[in-house]
Amino acid sequence: MNHKKCPRPISAAHHEAAHAVIARRLGASIDRIFLDGDGGQCDFITPLGWSVRDDALVLLAGPIASMRILKRSGFAVIGCSQDYTIARGLFDERSEFGEAMDAARELVRKHWEEIKELARGLLESDDLMITVAEM
Repeated sequence: MNHKKCPRPISAAHHEAAHAVIARRLGASIDRIFLDGDGGQCDFITPLGWSVRDDALVLLAGPIASMRILKRSGFAVIGCSQDYTIARGLFDERSEFGEAMDAARELVRKHWEEIKELARGLLESDDLMITVAEM
């Protein structure tokens, strides 16, 4: 199967690209992003002053990007629950989580072209990986 045409890898690529782009926009240094049988991973180093809110924004960016892709392709949105669960656990108040969701949606919207470009590069790479040297 061509991984470039299958909705799951396309969604996973956008999911991981969103983590990377938003983390980088918040000041983190990206080491690598990759896709694998479980979806993928984004490895990054956070700067001094990184906040719980920053963690939540990066966590939530992935599922938000996945939803944008899957809704457009007509597939149901499944998975991503681990990112939501972790992000929800970072806040004591439901309203704080809701505010973080709104902020993450806005960040993904604002940086969508950059997310799409990075996802495309990830899908086109021979090993489904992009390192800091390639970004």
